[in-house]
Amino acid sequence: MVQALTNNGCFQKYLWDRDRAQSPACVHCTAEVDDAEHTTFVCPFWNEARSELSQLLRRQPRLGDVTDLLCRPIPDELPANPIQRQKIQEAVTRMADSFSRMIESIMSCKEDLERRRQGAPAAAVAD
Repeated sequence: MVQALTNNGCFQKYLWDRDRAQSPACVHCTAEVDDAEHTTFVCPFWNEARSELSQLLRRQPRLGDVTDLLCRPIPDELPANPIQRQKIQEAVTRMADSFSRMIESIMSCKEDLERRRQGAPAAAVAD
């Protein structure tokens, strides 16, 4: 999770800045820059990993959702009705858990693919 939130790790832009990749471009699509935002929210290669959260949100997740997903609602701003309050808290928990699973899935797969690329001959085609 930290890598995705800090833009560090197996992102081509991060690796390129450290002379560990030939280009900052995404190896999975035509984007010129692969960074945390691109990988997490834009790259079509990761659509399946985003599907559960997309269903819960009823739309594609966006960068602007991160704070709401991680910080949860302020208790004083929740409805006074205990049933409504509980439903909101349960929905938020499901979305936060889904976001965490999405990030974990994307980053672990991305790390595995990058390890394979690093170990592959220079002429090998990217996954």
